[in-house]
Amino acid sequence: MKLEMTERDKKLLIFLAIFVIVVCIGYWGIFPIVKDMNQIKYDTIEEEQIREMNDLKLAQLPMIEKENEEYEEDIKKAKSDFYEMMNADEIDKLFTTMALDYNLYAYSMDISMPTEQAELEAYAYSEKYLADQEQEDALEEEDATAADGKDQSDSTETDTTAGSDPDDSQYYEDKMVGIYAATIQMKLGGEEAVLQKLIDDLSVSSKQQRLVSYQWDTDSDITIDDAGNYDIRYQKVLNIVIEIYMCEE
Repeated sequence: MKLEMTERDKKLLIFLAIFVIVVCIGYWGIFPIVKDMNQIKYDTIEEEQIREMNDLKLAQLPMIEKENEEYEEDIKKAKSDFYEMMNADEIDKLFTTMALDYNLYAYSMDISMPTEQAELEAYAYSEKYLADQEQEDALEEEDATAADGKDQSDSTETDTTAGSDPDDSQYYEDKMVGIYAATIQMKLGGEEAVLQKLIDDLSVSSKQQRLVSYQWDTDSDITIDDAGNYDIRYQKVLNIVIEIYMCEE
């Protein structure tokens, strides 16, 4: 059986061949070019946005540098209110020298070095304590309100916080300069008036140190002369506890 192609069949085959060639050229030739052009367009837009952002940062740089200088000065001023970080030997030397300057005798000294940052609460009847309590109550009320709103919300609601950037507060908290408190317990002897002056001087309000407590004791000293007579002398002894506050560099 002999098959003969009609003129119509030839035209159909030619059309199909042309169609296949056009599709191949479009898919493997034109489409990648268009795709690359679109990608270049998106990259150009992104680069333009980055450039504009960098230009804005450059424009703000002098102001930021000035603010940083002011912050550095504020930090230096705040640090000057505290002792520099010291080890136990340096603290011993500091308070031994202080006792000698007052013409006192240091019978004993016990130093407790800090292991973590100091947390000193405000006095219960001070304005700062009342302000802190009001702020704490307000935060608790906000947390309770937020918890009630969360309970009433749709359980199927999508969590939009997933994958978000971490809270910057934790970063800055880790970078904050810490204040450390060391406790010094001393037993001092000398003239009672001088010991009282030391108490008065240490009682003055200061961010460097705090007089925690003090207690008076009486110490006796017995001597025997050549004739065998006993001579008993009594003197005041001061047991004192001091906290000093040191700041990291």
